[in-house]
Amino acid sequence: MTGLLESFAAIETAEDARWFVTRYGWLWLCREHGMPSCALCYAAPSSRWSDPDEGPDAKGRSTYLEPVKGYLFLAKLACALIRLGSKLRKGEPEDNQDWELVREWTRHRQRGFSLEINFDQRQLNEVNAMLRRQIIVDSIDEWITRGHFLISCSLDIGWIRRESPPRVKIATDTMATIGLQLMATIANGSLVECSGCRKFYKRTVSNNRKRKHFCKQCGENGMAERIRKQEQRARRRLQPN
Repeated sequence: MTGLLESFAAIETAEDARWFVTRYGWLWLCREHGMPSCALCYAAPSSRWSDPDEGPDAKGRSTYLEPVKGYLFLAKLACALIRLGSKLRKGEPEDNQDWELVREWTRHRQRGFSLEINFDQRQLNEVNAMLRRQIIVDSIDEWITRGHFLISCSLDIGWIRRESPPRVKIATDTMATIGLQLMATIANGSLVECSGCRKFYKRTVSNNRKRKHFCKQCGENGMAERIRKQEQRARRRLQPN
C-alpha cells in the first residue's frame, strides 16, 4: 500500500484517523482499550475481547466502533519506533519519551523477551544497547502478530507453464501491513523525520546523519531556509568577538 506508513504516522486528530480508515481500512481495535487482539480483554474473567463489529444494520451495512484513542496511541508508537530505530542504527542518543511509549506498548504484551522491562525501573535509554534493539524487534514482532497475515509458498500456474519462478504469497490486513513497513523502514532508513514539520516522509537522497532533512512542502514554503538562517545566527552569537 503506497503511502500507508507515512499516512498512519501523520495521524494526530480524530479527523486524521477517520481519513486513514476511509482510505486504508480499519485496524480492528478492541472497543474498550483501543488495542488490536487485546491482551487485557483476554486476561479478563470472561476471556472475551470487546469486538468492534456491531453487525449489520437494517440495510445490511456493517458498522465498526473503534476508539480514536487507539489510533492516536499507535500512530505515536509508530513514530517513536521509527525514531528509535534510526538513532540506534546511527549510534545517536535516543529520547526517553519515545522509550516510554514503547514501555506502554509492552503493558499489552503477553510474551517476548522485552516483557522484562516492566520490572526494570531504569529509563530504557540507559539499558544495554543490545537489549534496546531486542525490545524494538519484539515490539514490531508483536505489532505484526496482533494483525492478521497469511504466508503461502506455492508453485503456481506460471511456474508449471515455465513462465515465472515460484512465488511466495503474503496476505495481510492493515495492522500487519503497517508492522511490515515499520520493520522495513527501521532496517533501511527509508523514512526520515522532517526537521521542519516533524512529519515523516520517504527520502530520495542519501541519509546523511550530519545534515537536516526537509520534506517537499517545508522545502517549498521556505521553512528549510528559515531554520538554516536561525542556526547561522545562533552560531554567530556563540562565536567570541
